Amino acid sequence: MTGRVPRPRVACLALAFVVGYVLFQTDLVFRHNHPEGGLQKEQIQSAHNGSSALLAEEDEGQQQQPDAWQVNDLNSNVYAKASDTSYAAPRRLDDKLIYYMHVHKSGGTTLREIARFNEQRMSKNGLPMWEESGGADWGCCGHDDTLEGFREWAKSTAYDYLAPEDVMKKTMETEHYRYLISLRDAKERYISHHKHSMRKDVRKIPAFSEWMGFQWDNFHFRHICGCTGAGKYQLARERWNYTIDRLLKFDSILFVEDYERGLQKLARKLQWKLPATRWENAAQSTEQQYNASGGYVWDPRETALDDALYAVATRIDQGLEPYTAISEELQARLDDYFDCSPPIKHTMLVPDTPRCHHLAQFSSNGTVQHRRFWRRRQQAFIRARARLGRGRGK
Repeated sequence: MTGRVPRPRVACLALAFVVGYVLFQTDLVFRHNHPEGGLQKEQIQSAHNGSSALLAEEDEGQQQQPDAWQVNDLNSNVYAKASDTSYAAPRRLDDKLIYYMHVHKSGGTTLREIARFNEQRMSKNGLPMWEESGGADWGCCGHDDTLEGFREWAKSTAYDYLAPEDVMKKTMETEHYRYLISLRDAKERYISHHKHSMRKDVRKIPAFSEWMGFQWDNFHFRHICGCTGAGKYQLARERWNYTIDRLLKFDSILFVEDYERGLQKLARKLQWKLPATRWENAAQSTEQQYNASGGYVWDPRETALDDALYAVATRIDQGLEPYTAISEELQARLDDYFDCSPPIKHTMLVPDTPRCHHLAQFSSNGTVQHRRFWRRRQQAFIRARARLGRGRGK
């Protein structure tokens, strides 16, 4: 009997193996039907933050019939399996290109990689005009800023996903384009943008307070408005309603502060799958390299339009009346912006009037820095286009 296992023990071991195998297969089936339950927390960023429950409540509150995607996939989630490296999602759903307004440090890199995972055709970096212009054009879509021009470009391009980083043009063509944007707390976006710049070359990037002098005020608002010609605090009051009207034409609005929930809604709408792991272009710097915004004193006008825009967008996302989102505090800041803006060629940032005395503490240096910076950038683009033209001439 030495070295031999008794038969009863063999039977027990065999039974244990069969039970373990059955449990293992059951777990695989569960993971397939419920991917979020079988993934590690670090594989799904943000751990949903309760987004799944909120989304379920929202879906239950809707009386409409579920769309075809939900009917055909009732037992699955919007998440792909951990082993999936891509998903063949529909291209040009409803015959529409995806136009994602990529505002720096607002989740654009993450969304671009999700689109790539879903096999949406795009340029190498998502910029539709980059290769054609030799890196000089970060916008979209062709050179004819008319409805007809946009339609013709949509029919001629091979791309499905567009992520221009330049401001929007005057034309918004919603028959062939599906407009998306992700918004973020304005101050946090500026801080993240500065950290991202410092990550490239800490020695060449000035301190936050000086760097802010080079930046547009109300970064998100200006991208949607397309109004970059106006100097700092120079946007006219009529631009407010114009920009809100444009925002209402967007098909989807995401919020970085609740990004996972927004991505879930977007994936259902576009019939996409969300990859188990995400690429984030996080601007990480050591404390020695970066000390937040230091003691920077924010001019209330720097983010007044962005903050009000964010509040309106939240109401739009909830299907509510957008214009009731403006609180008295936000309305006062909007009035400060529009009523306390100096003449266009004036060097001071605050007019010398009793109405605006509470803003007099802010320096006029930002206007000068801002003009010089963007003048140099414009000249660099002109030189790049000239070099491209000479190359074509050869």
